[in-house]
Amino acid sequence: MFSAAVFGNTFGVKRAAIGEVLDGTAAPVLFHDCSTLGGNSGSPVFSIDTGRVVGIHRSGSFMFRNEAVDGASLDAFVRGDA
Repeated sequence: MFSAAVFGNTFGVKRAAIGEVLDGTAAPVLFHDCSTLGGNSGSPVFSIDTGRVVGIHRSGSFMFRNEAVDGASLDAFVRGDA
């Protein structure tokens, strides 16, 4: 099972999945390659450089890429500007 190889068959714990932003130019979508499983929607995507949240994970395609809503769009929504 692929998830067991990635996560060592240890589930039910909090963890960080290192990855990188693949494309941040398609707002409000941010594409990233962090390892995720079903149920990870709503997880924050952090910048390693700043420690700030740059997006919220929403979906993914196995062995392709994951999608998040970018932080600027989330900020505009919360402020009522969206």
